[in-house]
Amino acid sequence: LMAKGSKPSPPRDSIDILGQDSEVDPYEKKLILPGKIWRVRYSYLMSPEFKKAMESLFGNVNAAAITNAPDHLKETLEKDIAAAEKYDTVSEKERAEQGGDSKQDMFIAKINIDGDDNALLIYNPVRLHPQMIDWINTLGEVKFIVSGSSSHTNFLPDAAKQFPNA
Repeated sequence: LMAKGSKPSPPRDSIDILGQDSEVDPYEKKLILPGKIWRVRYSYLMSPEFKKAMESLFGNVNAAAITNAPDHLKETLEKDIAAAEKYDTVSEKERAEQGGDSKQDMFIAKINIDGDDNALLIYNPVRLHPQMIDWINTLGEVKFIVSGSSSHTNFLPDAAKQFPNA
């Protein structure tokens, strides 16, 4: 999508589809090391454009792929194809109510910089709704934003705007 010169729109999630007051939170927070490291798993819905882009890169998996696959992969491929076919029949609202169909992890670490033990490092930022920004701000001040690979840069510009001191 980027190669064609258009910026992809952010993925839609339960807040976009079900509303701000929905009981389905796109963020699952897990404390990894008390007071030091958190994982935030962001759930979202795969867009039709992204699905088409993935198919153009990897091809459309079908029954022929199962026939030609090694025996130990056939059952997995059958399940994946069934899930993909179901994907096309389930509404966006139903997918949001089920918690989305794609996930990305972000990690937040509290680090000590020159005696400041309130500094935060965000690794692989995800889409940041206001309530997530508020929660991050309760942990400390974001000083660093790191992307682990070019596959995790979609939300980097927005994170940099939200945390200009990083």
